[in-house]
Amino acid sequence: MASGAAFLVMGMVSVMNLAIPTISTSDLHPSATQLLWVVDGYTIVFACLLVPAGALADRYGRKGFLLVGLTVYLIGCLASGLAPTIALLLAARFFTGLGAAFVFSTTLSIIVNIHTEQERPKAVTGWTVAVQAAGMVAATAGGALVQFGGWRVMFLVFAVLAVCATICVAAYVPRTQNVDTKVDLAGSALLIVGLTSLLYMIIEGSELGWTSSTVIASGIMGIAVIAYYAVRSWGKRHALLDTALFRIPKLRAGTVGVMVGFLAMFALFYVNSQYLQFAKGYTPLVAGLATIPMPLWNAVVSAKSLRVADRIGARATIASGLAILVLGLALLSTLTAATPYVVLIVYLLLMATGIGLSAPLLSNAIIGSLPANRVGAGSGLNSLMRELGAAVGIATMGTIIQAHFFSHIAGGDSQSSVFSRLLTSGNTDMVDKFVSSVDLGYRTIGVVLLVVSVFVIAWFRNENPAESA
Repeated sequence: MASGAAFLVMGMVSVMNLAIPTISTSDLHPSATQLLWVVDGYTIVFACLLVPAGALADRYGRKGFLLVGLTVYLIGCLASGLAPTIALLLAARFFTGLGAAFVFSTTLSIIVNIHTEQERPKAVTGWTVAVQAAGMVAATAGGALVQFGGWRVMFLVFAVLAVCATICVAAYVPRTQNVDTKVDLAGSALLIVGLTSLLYMIIEGSELGWTSSTVIASGIMGIAVIAYYAVRSWGKRHALLDTALFRIPKLRAGTVGVMVGFLAMFALFYVNSQYLQFAKGYTPLVAGLATIPMPLWNAVVSAKSLRVADRIGARATIASGLAILVLGLALLSTLTAATPYVVLIVYLLLMATGIGLSAPLLSNAIIGSLPANRVGAGSGLNSLMRELGAAVGIATMGTIIQAHFFSHIAGGDSQSSVFSRLLTSGNTDMVDKFVSSVDLGYRTIGVVLLVVSVFVIAWFRNENPAESA
């Protein structure tokens, strides 16, 4: 039951990318920036509240917080499906992200606590499979919902599924023993304010102007708040994120590597479905089906990554994975509207190979860099970096596309009308400009990944993991 709840949360991340073209031509008339917030609002709230939500659940009751999270999630989905304005849709998406954080953070904890030591590996495997399968199932079922029912029906179906999950959890999931843990609510608030301010600067900069006082103030506030949080949390074991942990080189490599790896992958996820629908003319269902080989291959490579590391070493395996990711982004940056699907899927499989080789070992580096009594902190840090990478990747790719694409559109068209025409008119010139913007986004993300990967490999040294914990 808990695995099914986690499936819902992760499925929502995947299905939204398929719905972007349809929402862009809806009666809400969203701008490109508003569309970006519709996708990223859910992700940033999910990321920032993931760790504190888990701590609150451990302290006050995991089953209760799972039920609360599912209730908030279903209300958010219902409100999204019925939203009469883009402002209400945005608010509903933020609200849904709040519920998702409580759902996802409690599911694995419940599974670990209700099963015996002998049953636990099988139960955890079931949870992992559900999380990994969410993207693939959402790509097919979600694509069908968007195509045949529309984006509003998609949200309403997720709300119905959340009702079913809530009933099942209430009936069948037992309560677990609470743990007296401290919850860093002040630190959580600081992190949310700081990260949201920085994302606001990234997302709004191209529309308001990078020299806009609002954008500059948002960036300064974000940097200042995060800097204050880093100083405030240094060496505090009960902080949301003990920033002193970053003194450990291998942990630093793992966290930065996980973040930049998922930044690249979610930048790809955000734009790939738009490319398939805008440039290739695929329907939402076909676009979803077209990406299925990618998660399947990723699962195969991830399962083999530890064996590869045993042969050539963890550092070399991570370096190979990150290099393949950079290569994949470089190849994706050559896409045109005429690129055959067979070529595209090879590029996507390269990306799946890169993240499949590197991500498991980078996550193990985070957990393995800490002593046994701090594994919980490592797990929370790994989840936080993964979701933050997703949020930043979506924001960065969306902003690059928006800035480049709309800078080449003449005639003073509003952003919403341009998106509508791009989807419906078959204007090849506009499609070419869109694909050119996508290519620039891939190149930019690739350069960032290449530079950061150098530091990740330099930090990844084989040393005693507990040296500074």
